[in-house]
Amino acid sequence: MTLEELTRRGTSLIIVACLASLVLTGAVVVSADLRRWVGIGPQPEPPAYTVGEAIDIDRSVYSDYPVTIVVFGRSTCPSCRRAGQFYRELIADAATRGIPAWLATPLSDMATETAYAVELGVPETHLLHTPPGSIKLRSVPALAVVDQLGLIRHVWFSVPDASTQTAMQATIRALSGHTP
Repeated sequence: MTLEELTRRGTSLIIVACLASLVLTGAVVVSADLRRWVGIGPQPEPPAYTVGEAIDIDRSVYSDYPVTIVVFGRSTCPSCRRAGQFYRELIADAATRGIPAWLATPLSDMATETAYAVELGVPETHLLHTPPGSIKLRSVPALAVVDQLGLIRHVWFSVPDASTQTAMQATIRALSGHTP
């Protein structure tokens, strides 16, 4: 093998390696999953709440009932509005089973938030102001089922899809002790 052939082969290998590097870099730039896999960019945050941990809201919200539903939302949140119809149905079903619901909201305009709570079927007296930074949860909507000790029994984040809605409804039926 001559020096010229060796140089050509080496150059070809370098070109192939550069092209492969360019393709891989492009794939990482385009794909969020690949970025997470290689550890580049923002990583998903762990859930704010997990089943079995104590919730960080006022004890008066949950201490009088075996289980309580806590909806985390705000009237100005488009995702909360999208979840609203389902939450309204879930809260109405829970109320017939003796399970109370509360709305925890970060907004301080309590008149607007009270109207939003009523839209969801949450009694006006079951509105909890949670100023930003006062609880672990950082995004809404979310829904938690909390027991009398303040332990989270179930928790869901974001707008529930059809299968999540079915699971949430089954959970409420199971917690009430009877399923019609």
